[in-house]
Parts: sequence; C-alpha cells; structure tokens
Amino acid sequence: MRTAAGLILGTLLLAAPSGGQDLDRLLRTMDENRREELRRLLPTAEAKYPNQPVVLYLRGLLAEPAEEAISRYEELLAKHPQSPYADDALCRICQYYFAKGLYIACQQRCRELLSKYPDSDHRDEAEYLLASSFFARGEFDSSYAILKDFSKRYPDSRLLSTVRSDLVSFEGRSLRVSPEGKSQERPLSVEKAFPPESRPATGARYAVQVGAFRERANALRQQRILAEAGYRAEVVERRIDDTRFYLVWVGSFSSAKEADEFGRELNRRLGLPHRVVPVSAASQ
Repeated sequence: MRTAAGLILGTLLLAAPSGGQDLDRLLRTMDENRREELRRLLPTAEAKYPNQPVVLYLRGLLAEPAEEAISRYEELLAKHPQSPYADDALCRICQYYFAKGLYIACQQRCRELLSKYPDSDHRDEAEYLLASSFFARGEFDSSYAILKDFSKRYPDSRLLSTVRSDLVSFEGRSLRVSPEGKSQERPLSVEKAFPPESRPATGARYAVQVGAFRERANALRQQRILAEAGYRAEVVERRIDDTRFYLVWVGSFSSAKEADEFGRELNRRLGLPHRVVPVSAASQ
C-alpha cells in the first residue's frame, strides 16, 4: 500500500530472512528511489530471495518492456496477494490497461482493487481510472455517477482538481450510453493523426506523439497517466480534414533520431506506439 515509506520499509525488514543484509540494502535503496543502484542490487537479491514480495515487485518496477512489467506484477499478485505492494502492483496494471485503450480490462482490474484492498491508498486512483474508462467507452452516466461524489469520498485526494475539471466536461452532455455501448471516440492511428506529407523538415525541433483524440478530456487523461509514469507531456490542438484533434506530445528534441530513440524507450516501458513529429506542426 502507498503508505509512509518508512513504515513499509520497517514491515518488510521484519519479514525478511535473518541475515538478509542484501535485502536490507535493497529495501533502503528503494526507499531512497535510487533506480540505477536498484538495478545493480536486484540480481543478487533475486538469487538469494527469489520469492520475497519486494523482489517480485521490483522485478516489475524495473522491467522493460511494459508487458514484462505487467507479467511480474501478476506474479506478485498470484503468489503474495496480501503483500504490502500488492495493491500498488494492481494499480499499475490498471494504469497500463487504460493507457493501452483496453478499457473493459481496466474496469475489471479497478473493481478488483476496490474489492480486494478496501484500505488501499490507491482507491481514489482506481475509482478515477474506472470513471475514465466508462467515459472513454461513451458510458457517460456511469462515469458521472462515480465522479460527482468523489470529493466526499476522498477529500484529501491529489486527484481532486482533476476530477473537478473532468466534471465540467459533462455540462451539456446527454448522460446516456451510446447505442453501441461504447464511445465514438477512438484513438487515431499515429500515421493518420500526422500525415506523411507533414513529416519533419530539416532543422526543425521534434517531439514524440503518443496519442490523438477527438475528445480533449481523453487526451488530458493520457497526459496525466504519462505524468504518473514520470513523463512530461503536452496536449496540442490541431485540425485534420476539418476535424479537431488533440495530440499528446512528449519531449522536445533537436533531431528526429534522438526523438525516435526516446519513443522506442517509451514504447518498451509503457507499450505506447509513437511517431516523431515536428514541434512547429502545431502552428501549421
């Protein structure tokens, strides 16, 4: 659970095998969020304590690509469902499914988190992702039902300002499920969202595009998910074939090659397709 780091650290140290100096060091390094050091220490810990919950959790946290991380988190949930890190792992699985546009799977896992971990500090995020998945599928009434009382259930949530902003998007919208049971909003393919004729010009600065949406709210949700993963993204408005789209861009690079290398890393970590675009394209 996402409680005070020191409390989790102390709990895990008490549960560690006697003489586990390597595990002790691993936990303290994790507490200090020193990722490179964690990568160096993890192989030794894996060899000595392969079934320790914290080792399984760190396998997921440090894994690339994203699919490998999800596999590690699932292993943790299967072997140690009551681990202090189980709900955190499940929340990351929810984030992954939402980012991939697998909204039904996201809803299922969010409900699982809310049901199995009633005391989790991730409950607010699980409810928000659940509401966001409903919204993305066009089930606006279900989304609104979750968000309208969110501030009462989670008065101290860091997501409050985001939820208030999202509630504005319901103004003037008929709160009914679309005939197909899902939204007309679909992520646009990166190729169509940025046509070949608009490819970067020599000397331009570049960004990595990871999404294109007709609904601004969905673009903002992807932006927030990227922020949760440690990436700063921006939402750029652009008209394509007389239709307004909201593009999600990450980074600013001096060359297309540098941008593409970053995009490939992003794909490995989060499973998001990408396209290199010229920053100047926003004004075209």
